[in-house]
Amino acid sequence: MLKRSININIYHYTYLITNLSPTTTERFYIGVRKAKTYPTSDTYMGSSEYLNKAIQDQGIVHFKKEIIEIWISSALANAHEEWIHGYLNVADNPDYYNKRNANAGFYTNKYSTAKQVHTIHSAEWKETIGKKQRMRQVNTVNTDEWINTKGKEKSEKIKKTVSASEWKETVGKIRINKQLTIFRNSEWKETVGLEKKQKEMRTKSDPEWQHTIGASLKIKMSENHLSEEYKLRIGNAAIARQKETKKSTNYKIKNSRTCEYCHKTMDKGNYNRWHGKNCRNMNIK
Repeated sequence: MLKRSININIYHYTYLITNLSPTTTERFYIGVRKAKTYPTSDTYMGSSEYLNKAIQDQGIVHFKKEIIEIWISSALANAHEEWIHGYLNVADNPDYYNKRNANAGFYTNKYSTAKQVHTIHSAEWKETIGKKQRMRQVNTVNTDEWINTKGKEKSEKIKKTVSASEWKETVGKIRINKQLTIFRNSEWKETVGLEKKQKEMRTKSDPEWQHTIGASLKIKMSENHLSEEYKLRIGNAAIARQKETKKSTNYKIKNSRTCEYCHKTMDKGNYNRWHGKNCRNMNIK
């Protein structure tokens, strides 16, 4: 069964190697890699003996490595490589150093990685094994022992990873752009997005949820917002952004109001309180 846990210190990605000065018909190599370094800093080229011989003969300067996609697990990365190999049929394509398609002898598992990925996305799996696994995870991560040990350790690792500038410019940027593309899609909004909203509303409206998870979340949020770390790291940054926004011309145009009685221009708050129907010049003819 495909493991659902994610190690944030391991990067899984698919990549393309291009021979910039080919001496034969072979020019490309598509591979998959699991590494502890950022994909853009990883110097690994591939396991193909044909590719490695070409690099040895010509020199590595004639080869360019590009990242195709970064994934959260080796299963998804392997499935992506398998799909690309099948789509391009690299085994029979003279342009590629790959001499066989992925999963054509590389794996000894009963089921291929692609089949595993397909299985965990099926409705039947989600409602049976997937549901049991999620409940076990929820029960585990909500215990005080887990929160104060593994939870704290994982949280610190995640903070360290996502705050690194290199991560933001590579993995972070790719994930944000991918999410924005999905969320802005009108079809997604009307189907998956709508379903997610309705599910969230049903969950938050449930009295049992409100008195258990909802209540604990409120306490955690209030404690977090009162902590010095939050004030220094997030709170101050949010206040600074708010001030900058209010100084902008677009904000002033959008949020300004002109009183029809005294003809003064001000923000919405002052307009609603002192002007309009409350203006002292209203009855002056």
